[in-house]
Amino acid sequence: MLKNTLYPAIGLTYVSHGAQWVVITWLAAHTLMLSPIAVGFLVAAMLLVQVVLLPIAGQMTDTVRPAVVAKWAAVGLCASHLSLVSIVLLGWFSVVTLVLYALLTSAMTAFFLPAKDKACITFLPKRLQKALALGSAFQFLGMAIGTIMGGLIKDIDLTGVLILQAFLMALAAVYWGLIGSPSYALASDVAPNNTEPDNFTFRKPVNSSKSNLFMLFQSNSVLRHLLALCAFNGFMHMGFVVALFPVLGIQHWGFDNFHYALMQGVFSLGAVVVYVGNAYRKPQQYPGQGMLFCLLYTAAIAYAITREPTFWGSYGLIFLWGVTAGYSASMSRIVLHSVIREYERGRAVALYQMVLLSAAPLGCLACGLILHFTNMTQALNVLSGVSVIVFVVFLFSRQLWAVEQVDMSKNKT
Repeated sequence: MLKNTLYPAIGLTYVSHGAQWVVITWLAAHTLMLSPIAVGFLVAAMLLVQVVLLPIAGQMTDTVRPAVVAKWAAVGLCASHLSLVSIVLLGWFSVVTLVLYALLTSAMTAFFLPAKDKACITFLPKRLQKALALGSAFQFLGMAIGTIMGGLIKDIDLTGVLILQAFLMALAAVYWGLIGSPSYALASDVAPNNTEPDNFTFRKPVNSSKSNLFMLFQSNSVLRHLLALCAFNGFMHMGFVVALFPVLGIQHWGFDNFHYALMQGVFSLGAVVVYVGNAYRKPQQYPGQGMLFCLLYTAAIAYAITREPTFWGSYGLIFLWGVTAGYSASMSRIVLHSVIREYERGRAVALYQMVLLSAAPLGCLACGLILHFTNMTQALNVLSGVSVIVFVVFLFSRQLWAVEQVDMSKNKT
């Protein structure tokens, strides 16, 4: 019964989240006619808010049940959507109110990020890859539905979309509230070298105050290599791409709001296909290797887009981009949870997200500057070329190539 509560909670949350990104970027790029640099600054500010709040979110996830943290994050998002409805109805909508709404929703999302991963592993301790993949499958399925829902602004009006988002977040909060404490303990203390501990009972560190983000970074060399690659992915494959997509879809390809939302939905659908496949396939023995090869796949896709594909070809490439992004994210999180202990998971996820989101704003600004001074083709060529270079650099490092996935099914409760 637990999966019948946890999965809908994740899916409902991300339906709203997917619509939220489409609404914000559409209002910025189309309704308010902001420049690419301005859109980049807006997205960067949204990500920076999450970076600031993630340490608090990670600590809360390790000290409070993750479902409780997620529930109140859902309540905050519901209140954010209803606040914008009031602003629109009062005729106060402007650049300032859009920025405030974007920052507020990003702040609430920060508290949900580490809670989701830990909830999946804590409540579904069957197998690491399956636990993360199923949670992410519902995450990206929700985002795919949400992005298409965001394209209905002209059909049901902006307030209609926002009210629907608020309703979904209220329902998500109810589902998170229904999730009780698990009836079993997760096999904890999986050692960084992938050896099994002497026992599998949950235990906290002797002095949890010293088990902070900096100490996690210092104590684990594999984690440092993962975070270095994470920083690049945050800069180039997250921030750069987040700023690129609105310009690519709306201004370069000339999509209307529905086709732009469909473009975002197809990207998320590609990730869903990967996550569902990962949930039921044999665990990837060396997840770091798959993560690194995704750099080459992304480079090839970016280059293919520069060749001016057909209308349906463009959607096909966006779908493949979503597949690649989903597989890369899946493998990187498996690496993360394979080299940390149970009582560190919330803070480790927070550290991972902090690095990812700290680099993303710089990528947003870099993309905006390149698009301002050159064109879309040059921006895609930069993305493709730098991805290949980073792949070559990591050929000289064996840290990530050698990480083996922890088999959670061997853990005893």
